[in-house]
Amino acid sequence: MTYNDTRQKTRNAVLTVDGQEKHVASVSVSLRPGRSLSISVDVPNDVKLTDKQRADIAAGFKAFLAECVNEAIAEGVPVPAMAE
Repeated sequence: MTYNDTRQKTRNAVLTVDGQEKHVASVSVSLRPGRSLSISVDVPNDVKLTDKQRADIAAGFKAFLAECVNEAIAEGVPVPAMAE
């Protein structure tokens, strides 16, 4: 039996609504060094965001994904360049 070296990172966006925290989005990245990079984005159906909230979340996720892509490249995963 062999085991793959897989690393997973997740970034969650949580907003406080009426004094309670609410999960509004998440992005997960699974890295298999030298082999692959998988990205999954989850946004629940009932989420309603303002344009500013959406932009703030997108900026945070973009920075997180750039970090993960750079890590994947350093680990030998053939990843195309991200567009700005």
